[in-house]
Amino acid sequence: MRLIDGQKQEIGSTIDQLRNAVPMQLEIYKEVAKLHKGYFDSLVEEGFTEEQALHIVTVQGINANGQPTE
Repeated sequence: MRLIDGQKQEIGSTIDQLRNAVPMQLEIYKEVAKLHKGYFDSLVEEGFTEEQALHIVTVQGINANGQPTE
């Protein structure tokens, strides 16, 4: 496949944007993991078994609102 110069520049620019975004995305993942872990720990502290807490966090995530999921 032959790319013209403009396409090469556009692809290169997109790759650069992705490379710049990766460190920020990894930091976001760390913060989301902390929220999930905190939620899990709180469920266990409130009397749920670890298995139950894991199920709740897995199904509802940190967006739990008390409503069943479909």
